[in-house]
Amino acid sequence: MLPALGVLAGMGELGHEIRPAELVRDVPAPGEEPDPLNSLSPQKLRALTLLLEGKTKSEAAAMVGVRPWTITRWTREDDFGAAYDSALGDIRRATVPMILNGFRQGVAKLCDLLAASGDKIQLAAAANLVKLYRAEGITEAAGPVSREIDTDAEWRRVNTMRGQAFLPHELQLKAINCLARYLVLVAGVQSGKTASGARNFWNRILLEDDSNAVYWLIAPTTGIGKVMRRNFVATAPKGWLPNPQGSGAAFERTWTLKNGATVEFHSAHKATNLVAETVRGAWLDEFTLMAASVWHVSLRSRFATTGGWAIFTGTPRGPNWGYEDVWRRTQPGDDLYEKDGDWVGLTWHSSANPLVSVKEVADAKATLPDAFYRREWEASWEAFHGQVFSEFKKSTCVYDLTKVLTRRLDGDLFDAGVDWGYGSPGALVVGRYNLGDTWDVVREVHEAKRLNKWWIEKFKEAHREFGIHTFWCDSAEPDRIMEARRALRVWAKEEGLSVPRVRSAKKARWPGIRHVAMLFKGGRVKVHRACEVFIAQTQGYKFKENREGDDLDEIAKGNDHSVDAFRYMTYSRHKAGRKQGSLSMGSA
Repeated sequence: MLPALGVLAGMGELGHEIRPAELVRDVPAPGEEPDPLNSLSPQKLRALTLLLEGKTKSEAAAMVGVRPWTITRWTREDDFGAAYDSALGDIRRATVPMILNGFRQGVAKLCDLLAASGDKIQLAAAANLVKLYRAEGITEAAGPVSREIDTDAEWRRVNTMRGQAFLPHELQLKAINCLARYLVLVAGVQSGKTASGARNFWNRILLEDDSNAVYWLIAPTTGIGKVMRRNFVATAPKGWLPNPQGSGAAFERTWTLKNGATVEFHSAHKATNLVAETVRGAWLDEFTLMAASVWHVSLRSRFATTGGWAIFTGTPRGPNWGYEDVWRRTQPGDDLYEKDGDWVGLTWHSSANPLVSVKEVADAKATLPDAFYRREWEASWEAFHGQVFSEFKKSTCVYDLTKVLTRRLDGDLFDAGVDWGYGSPGALVVGRYNLGDTWDVVREVHEAKRLNKWWIEKFKEAHREFGIHTFWCDSAEPDRIMEARRALRVWAKEEGLSVPRVRSAKKARWPGIRHVAMLFKGGRVKVHRACEVFIAQTQGYKFKENREGDDLDEIAKGNDHSVDAFRYMTYSRHKAGRKQGSLSMGSA
């Protein structure tokens, strides 16, 4: 690169300012017209050469033996200008490859040096440098020089080696290039496992180059699959996806590759739908969230005639089927270890990703309960055990809130969570949501064998006392929600009160439990001591054990209705966001 820059150093002498973009555009093809250099006298040709080498007009004049103003006059003549443009075109053609190759080598060397340092800040800086100045982006502007960058070999160089399009750490690099029949990547959140899975998936497709092959992308749900599909499209080699959008519905999208092979996305929400195909290879993202039947029933048999392969990527969810039937097969020393080498497992923490800052990791460790942090950020397979909300302690969470039960400061609002019941008890929990993202549990109702009309009266009492913003109700009984909404609307208008909202709660169980656990971990919940049922049920909310005392990573059901109501209220408000201000009469 330095020799090229040396040649170009003095090109501004003719009053023509050279910019980097000019080096890679409008390069004239050689041989189209007579070479204008042949029309110059030896004296002018010598002057032109000196100017191109970086000499000033005065220096060139002294070396040619003429006055400086003579050089200036020559530069204004048509034949000299044409010769200059011709020489400039030759230099462009000669130096563009030197500059591009030098740039690629320089960035690669810089990235390798930074990666070797192990400093997370430097690694992140290097990754951003490569994103901004990736070699293929520069080469695209170079016209004819870009032909070599579009090859499959170049894609492998950029996507499977360190120091090019991205900066994989050692285990990521191993994962991307591993061609074991069954590859299992288990890693923490935001650790790069999905990006690694996408590159490994494409690497196998390029190596096989089978025009008749059918490949599957599988995610637990269509929503989760968005990230998977985005990575698949973003990492595709140039020209391999004629239609990046694919065809079909979001839950069953199809791409036809340039070689005639087919890639299909499927949601694993219903494993019975994964039928009627002979599959060459599959990538299962977040496989630990899928049912065991997706692998055992729907996929394993599809590989029988093709000798197919599978990539598993995900974060542990306790010792479920993903651990027992997949991960254990990759671990030497385990009774289920497959010694034939068909199974390979790799794991790493979120902190291994240079783009995940040290502060981000520290914040997660400070806010997440220990068991959740180890599972989500350190890829631990350990089962949850004991008390679900281990950070809930009476000494730190229970207070006498009698004097401040109905206090309302600017920005505060009251919500309520409702878990319906008849044979089993129902529960109503009222909480004050404060500006500091904290909660005060101020009232509870816990009764069995009560009809909906009785519960509606309790809703009215709560709204009259606290001015409830939203009742977040168990969505399992929509008819009861509709009845309560209508009754409260009529009653509130008659009483001249604002109309409370009656909504279906966000019931995603594990995300909701995780959110409540974070509230307790951060000391963001105060419970009025009169809410005795809620206090007792929160302390008794525990994970299941089998007869041998082993943890099952499941929560024991029963005697949890107040806890469920609190989860509906806090998680639904978290998802909805804060809605401040008074409610207009008649809103619902």
